[in-house]
Amino acid sequence: MNFEGRKLFIFSLTRTGCVDYASEMCKYFDDLMPFVITSDTAASHFKKVDYTLKTYNGLVSFIWRTLFFYIKIGSLIRSIKKANPDAVIYFPVFHPWNLLISQSAKRNSVQVISTVHDYKTHIGEGNMLLEWIQRKTMSLSDQIIFLTESERKKAQTTTKDLMEKSLVIPHPILPSGAYNNLEHSTQLKFLFLGRISRYKGIDLIIEAISKNPKLNITVAGQGLYDKKMPVSINYINRHLSDKEIKNLLESHHVLLLPYIDASQSGVLTLGTDAGIPMIISEIEGLQEQVDRKAAYWIEQNAESLSAAMNNLQSDAELYNEIRENLRANKKEKQKLFLFKLNQLIKLIDSPDIA
Repeated sequence: MNFEGRKLFIFSLTRTGCVDYASEMCKYFDDLMPFVITSDTAASHFKKVDYTLKTYNGLVSFIWRTLFFYIKIGSLIRSIKKANPDAVIYFPVFHPWNLLISQSAKRNSVQVISTVHDYKTHIGEGNMLLEWIQRKTMSLSDQIIFLTESERKKAQTTTKDLMEKSLVIPHPILPSGAYNNLEHSTQLKFLFLGRISRYKGIDLIIEAISKNPKLNITVAGQGLYDKKMPVSINYINRHLSDKEIKNLLESHHVLLLPYIDASQSGVLTLGTDAGIPMIISEIEGLQEQVDRKAAYWIEQNAESLSAAMNNLQSDAELYNEIRENLRANKKEKQKLFLFKLNQLIKLIDSPDIA
């Protein structure tokens, strides 16, 4: 690998989680000519990749590939340091190997920027080992990026000098390729989009449709769900292509985000980009992503979700007002993202990011 002339080294080793976020962030660093290293399974999502790594797809491969990576990482970091003494390593997403890279970077005086999407693992997905690995990586980082202020507040109690070495940079608005311009109807088509998981409020959707079986709801995305989905729900349980996501966003009236737990949401940014009215749970991180009047906000229960769907179906003026506000809000949020991102780019350009 030839590292000459490169200062920024981006390691995005996740196979599936937050890949769209990582690939979108990489686009904004083009002028810095970053050296991009990704997992082999996620490389196709990126505009340009300089090197790929085989990570793992199970416990056995995790153990032996981690041992192999541990042996090799020191040589890689020393080569980076030799090519550019002011090198900066940037992690746009979490991966267990980020800790090994950070430890080697610290030994070789290479600066590290890490990104924290979720300070705590989600309800029903708790993993103390992964949380410990992330905290250790944070402690070794020279700068830490949070996507919301609420998530940074959660980390303040356990991370020393956090405010002095952290930035909040909002989630970029992911391009959906969609433009939703469906007129209001008294028979709205509702859409849940994304990973099928209990913390995303699937139970609330099922309970809401049990109260009103005439609701037209599509649940689309990949994941395991241990209950039988009602036959009245159009259930698409698989990985969705970009074209399928675009078609779903354009063929449904309202996007549902009745999350029980969330730090922020990439799906929300897809909805923002498409201009589709959204019903969203009142969770701090989500409230930072879109303004109050640009969505229909609900409490985290089926009654509130059901009432919101019924209200939007019966109120064309409210439906159109939310869409109009959302389109204006998109421009404001993108300006804020670019302003905050520029702070990070200036840090990377400086001799010392700490």
